[in-house]
Amino acid sequence: MSSGVPIVASSLGGIPNIVFAEQEGKTCFIFTPGDIYDRLCKAKLMLNSPEPRLNAGKGGRSEVEKHDSRAATKK
Repeated sequence: MSSGVPIVASSLGGIPNIVFAEQEGKTCFIFTPGDIYDRLCKAKLMLNSPEPRLNAGKGGRSEVEKHDSRAATKK
């Protein structure tokens, strides 16, 4: 996310603690564990659709910047 690269990840393990469901499509794309079709759809979206890919990359970068050390020291 800090590199502006959009994420496609499963909602398994600690991922939901890092990437929240309401960020779906804004900063990342989350698929259901074990749902190959869902995973494939999200991956195809990233490969074939530049606008959602670029928007998620920018959104992820923006989200990270809210929590970096420079932002924390401004408060």
